[in-house]
Amino acid sequence: MFSSISPQILVALASALIAAVVTLLSVYLTNINNRKNEEAKYARSQEFEREIFKRQKLEELYLLFSKWDTDLVAIGYFYIRAMNGAMSEEDALVSGSKNQISEKDYLQRITMMIDLYFSELKNDFDTVLDSREKVASFCGKPIPQGARVENLIDAMEDFRETSRDFKQSMVGLTNAL
Repeated sequence: MFSSISPQILVALASALIAAVVTLLSVYLTNINNRKNEEAKYARSQEFEREIFKRQKLEELYLLFSKWDTDLVAIGYFYIRAMNGAMSEEDALVSGSKNQISEKDYLQRITMMIDLYFSELKNDFDTVLDSREKVASFCGKPIPQGARVENLIDAMEDFRETSRDFKQSMVGLTNAL
């Protein structure tokens, strides 16, 4: 069958076949390289988007925490006034309950964000919650028997200090992103 075909045509066919195989192999290797490059680019893009998302959530957490911190301190000030006699316990309770509603809402959102996105802040936040409980122990009706204004002020100062430390933890986490 090939005996009737001139050797020059066979050489040309063989050369064309070899060229086609080499071309296909080159295309295949180029595609593999391009795929690796695209996968690496996609992974970098995903990491960048994740960092942006975490930074936005961290900024949101910082603002929520600041509002929560302020509301809790405001509640404490109402009770300081009541303990000093400048305000009745009933008025302190009414004024404080307005802030407690938003304080509890903020607390739920802060806790959710820490649980979902920032587990590395959990221990620091637990410390803040412990100092919050010290303040909250003074802020109820009736005001605890034998409670002294100085003790509430000390508890509030401790809360403010742990709050500042927690904010510094958030700043450190932001800088690490």
